[in-house]
Amino acid sequence: MDVRRRILEALLTSAAKTCPRRALDLTRQGFAAQTLASLGVDCRRLPIAQELYGLIVCTMDSLPRMRPLVAAEGSLVVHTKPGQHGELLGLAGEFALVASARTPAGAWLQLRRLADRGTITPRVSLVVTTHNDAGSLAQLLTTLEDQPTDPAWELVLVDRGSTDATADLLERVTGDVRRIRVPRDTNPVDALFAGLRVAQGDLLLPMPAGLAPGCGFVSALLRHEGRNRVTDAPLIGTIVGPDARTVCGSIRALGRTAAPNTPRRLARWFERTDGVRVPGFRVRQLHPGPVPSVGQAPERLDGGTQAEPNAVLA
Repeated sequence: MDVRRRILEALLTSAAKTCPRRALDLTRQGFAAQTLASLGVDCRRLPIAQELYGLIVCTMDSLPRMRPLVAAEGSLVVHTKPGQHGELLGLAGEFALVASARTPAGAWLQLRRLADRGTITPRVSLVVTTHNDAGSLAQLLTTLEDQPTDPAWELVLVDRGSTDATADLLERVTGDVRRIRVPRDTNPVDALFAGLRVAQGDLLLPMPAGLAPGCGFVSALLRHEGRNRVTDAPLIGTIVGPDARTVCGSIRALGRTAAPNTPRRLARWFERTDGVRVPGFRVRQLHPGPVPSVGQAPERLDGGTQAEPNAVLA
């Protein structure tokens, strides 16, 4: 049995324990139906109109048609090919990531549908500013695909008139991800301020495309919030290098109630050095070199953080 099948079998065994209704297998070989039948789960190979399923196994190609057929608290087990990971970001707030495993041919992911989808307010807003950063942005989106969506969080992307593949990449990010485009000559702080204004989270994390938050950053921030009242003091995280071991600097998040109400005050906020360090709040630098900063002067950001080909669109 190859790696892809072994991973799928493990995910199905886990999902079958909580499967409230019959399952649906849309894979070409029908291996999922065989496995589920051995586990005592009634699994169909073709959907019936208006029937909901507690478990659906499919690929990204059939995912748009299958999403409405998943019952509340039901699961999707989806196979993604390399380059498709970013498309699953559109499920944030509607599905929670339960498990995932990568193979050379792609990845299998198990997603659980939330009963009160569409009514969940994100607890943390990740606000990313970018300009000609398609390579870094593609890596960031792939990294975020592995972030659990419970507790709920959101992604706000602010693009300053990019002329590379960034626009095409943003068009492929579907769902509740917020996309904002501002003119090329917009000051980076003004662009970030526009993103913070539309963000809905209780905690706001401004970040350039050259960084990627570590898995579990939402839970780390919220654990701190649960033990301490959010004040106007920034919450400090650690920036590590591409090797995930070298400490390169710090990054700051802020509470919504403490968010500056003008771009000028936001620029001053970046000059602050105080704050509360939060254990488990880590951000990784995607590429070697100076740590990118959303507080840099406009001329420092114009070149983008990385001039590599776009890994997602290649």
